[in-house]
Amino acid sequence: MFCPKCGKEINDEAVVCIGCGCSVKSTQSATTAPASTHKPVPESSSTANCALLFAFLIPIVGLIMGIVGVCKYKTPSYKSKCTTAIVVSIIVWIISLAIVSSI
Repeated sequence: MFCPKCGKEINDEAVVCIGCGCSVKSTQSATTAPASTHKPVPESSSTANCALLFAFLIPIVGLIMGIVGVCKYKTPSYKSKCTTAIVVSIIVWIISLAIVSSI
């Protein structure tokens, strides 16, 4: 092992570098900590639900949130909600434009 501060080669079980006196134990334990200590955070369906709501109320917002949700989610049911929001947003937008242009 090498000292992170001065680069001098030191014993693998050393606590302090013999070259510069820098503590190496905390650096060593931080680099050897197991990666499996973090539990995955479950996904929240808030973006998918908001995308569906805004698809009817404000189609452009629903479209954007639907696209973000499709890219964000890994859960198939949330992805399908966002895909539905995209389709509904486009349909509502087309219907709104047809109504406004006929006036």
